[in-house]
Amino acid sequence: MPEMPLSEWDKDEAGGLVARALVGWGTIGATDGNGGVLRLEYATGQTLKERAAIQLFISAPRVRELAKGLTRLAEYLESALAADKSQGPVT
Repeated sequence: MPEMPLSEWDKDEAGGLVARALVGWGTIGATDGNGGVLRLEYATGQTLKERAAIQLFISAPRVRELAKGLTRLAEYLESALAADKSQGPVT
């Protein structure tokens, strides 16, 4: 699945992205082998104490696509962090 264009993301009134902190997740495989359930828990407030979750049915190919997308994100974040650290302290 291609990356979603920014225009399709949820935004607040000021045009900023609406995002919640991911605080937990879990998986359960379906007994028929056709897929599983992915549970994503997220904070609904800034304290991370109030939480909600969504449980999604997901097939094996979609799990692999999601894993690839998350790996790309992790690599991007790690490289951005490394580039930031390599510039040294601000004087």
